[in-house]
Amino acid sequence: MRLFGSLISLCLLLVLVSSYPVKAQGVTQIANISIEMTPNNPSPGQTVTLRAVSYSIDLSRSRLSWTYAGKSVLSGIGATQVSIIAPASGQTATANVTASASGISPLSSSVTLRPGSIDLLWEGAQSSVPPFYKGRPLFSNGGLLRVVAVPVTSAPNQLSYSWTRNDDALQNISGAGRSSIVVEHTIFNGNEKIGVSAAGGLFEGIASLSLTPRSPGVIAYKKDEGFIDFANGNEHNILSNDTGLIAVFEPLFFTLRNNNLSDLVFNFTIGGEPVYGERNELPFSRPEGNPSGSVNLRISTTQYSIQNVERLFNIAFE
Repeated sequence: MRLFGSLISLCLLLVLVSSYPVKAQGVTQIANISIEMTPNNPSPGQTVTLRAVSYSIDLSRSRLSWTYAGKSVLSGIGATQVSIIAPASGQTATANVTASASGISPLSSSVTLRPGSIDLLWEGAQSSVPPFYKGRPLFSNGGLLRVVAVPVTSAPNQLSYSWTRNDDALQNISGAGRSSIVVEHTIFNGNEKIGVSAAGGLFEGIASLSLTPRSPGVIAYKKDEGFIDFANGNEHNILSNDTGLIAVFEPLFFTLRNNNLSDLVFNFTIGGEPVYGERNELPFSRPEGNPSGSVNLRISTTQYSIQNVERLFNIAFE
């Protein structure tokens, strides 16, 4: 009887054990699908590529159906990629993909596009330009560059800005509300590549630009009875119908505090001999015989030693 009772107990134990599921060692894999978007931060109206990705099912043998903004855009076996147009600024749109394959329930994934547009405005900070100069002040070798990020008007007022320079993060000048930066160009950088990303609320935007420094220059203007004709300047020639003239030489794209010419040294030579005037002004008289000549001008600065310019101007009396 004791042996028979033991056999009954053993049979009951086996029944109980077999009633529980048996798990294999390791992690149970769950079928899933995701969407990769290129570019990650599209601009309004930009073409965007969406690609379905799965590491648990073979999408090339699955039927994929894409919808965008509530409308069907693509469907087919192995249709893993689709191109769409990002919505307008301040608007959102959702893309969805569903994959159907034998033996599994349909898999779905979605991504919402919130394009954030940012414009980057730039200029040479403290860069000298003549009065009424029509172009923007550019930055020269060793000069200062100012960049301002201007997001679309629909963006929130308080954004956090992350700046990069030549792919290096500028953490000390990034942060909330820091929509502009000033960096000093060095001779070790050929170009200046500036990037920014801004985020706040549902807004995300990114922008970048690459700039090449400009060499400094000089423009000559005629002065008559105290009036300087800033509407007519020339970088190489000075013409006059009078018996004499006063030429005013204005530096271009030098880094000057408050456009102060005292930081610059003007050296004039004619035929290799030095001549002198009022800092950046020089008088000329019609020479006898040949009504033309030339003057060589060199402008230099002690603060930015690589910001120098030498220019030969032709003087002609008609």
